[in-house]
Amino acid sequence: MRLAQIFLAWRGLPARAHGRDGRATWVAALPRCVNYPSVKVRRKIPVFHPEKGGLTTTRISRHIPHLHRFRFALFLLGAILAGLSAASAQQYVEPPSNREIGVVIDRYLGSWKNSEPVVTHSSLIERAILRPGDPYRPGPPGAVLEFHKDFSLGVLQPGGRTLETQHAEEEILYIESGAGRIESGNQFWPLKPRYGVRIPPHTEHILVNESDEPMKLLVLTDSLEPDAIPRNSILVRDSSVLPYAEKSVHWNYFAKLLFGPKDGINPESKVLIVDMFPMTIGAPHPHIPHWEEVWCKLPPDDSFLFLGSEVRRERPNEAFVVPPNGKTVHSVVNLSSRPMSWFYFSHYTIKVEYPDWVYQVPSIPPQRIKR
Repeated sequence: MRLAQIFLAWRGLPARAHGRDGRATWVAALPRCVNYPSVKVRRKIPVFHPEKGGLTTTRISRHIPHLHRFRFALFLLGAILAGLSAASAQQYVEPPSNREIGVVIDRYLGSWKNSEPVVTHSSLIERAILRPGDPYRPGPPGAVLEFHKDFSLGVLQPGGRTLETQHAEEEILYIESGAGRIESGNQFWPLKPRYGVRIPPHTEHILVNESDEPMKLLVLTDSLEPDAIPRNSILVRDSSVLPYAEKSVHWNYFAKLLFGPKDGINPESKVLIVDMFPMTIGAPHPHIPHWEEVWCKLPPDDSFLFLGSEVRRERPNEAFVVPPNGKTVHSVVNLSSRPMSWFYFSHYTIKVEYPDWVYQVPSIPPQRIKR
């Protein structure tokens, strides 16, 4: 209403007019510029008269054409739409509860404690954290990986050494404790905590634990798609020296790119180390179907996760997949007094892209094996 009064004053029309009932209303002035073909408007303007010794006033008349009426109609419509937009921006739509959606979030949680140990690489003990499955149908807990083949926790005992092994799938390792090396051909790369390793398909390799403690490592396997960039050599990176490729994402996620598409993994995938600083939470949000996102808590501290309307404690080497229904929001939180980290991997419905500087980071160079 105030906007209309300003417009009328600007066009030289009275901002208030009297109706037949004697009540003052600005609406009575609107027909002058909206309903009539043209309106004759009289107003006083200052005029300089030398004979009269200065300024005086005189009355002038002019007509408001159709164009002015059209401009006013657009002006008024814009004001109304702006008001509606501002009002809708203040509205908050509460996400539906897990009960309303019908989702059982424990289906999407995985822990190595709930799986039996198996031997791989001849002497590496692996226990599955998450397994392949259909995330859109009921099933056993943890069997919800739509794209990745397997995700597990491996342990190589002190002084342990695996036999030479190769796989048809890509393999990504993340060292949590212990120290040793990975060998391939006549080369080796040292391994320490926070080191990430990408092993291309059909690449022979040997894992060696040279420390006095068990070497614990996360093991992620994935089948490469035809459009993946081929890379035929082992790549080792120290995550502790990587820059943050993503900063303040969803409020408080600070992510380092461990491996991306230009390193040879699938174009829709990425592997991150996500840091959260004390007393922070990520912005809850959902993910659409066929958008696979996995969060695995790294040692040493416990944390909490949100899936929809429920909260769960997340212990080290426990992981969850975000239910891909477009409705269940998720978040992780750091309630401690020190930073926390997560091992994150994903497969999106779009290609992952990063600027070149993200990939221009130091890697651990190979060394020649002395026979």
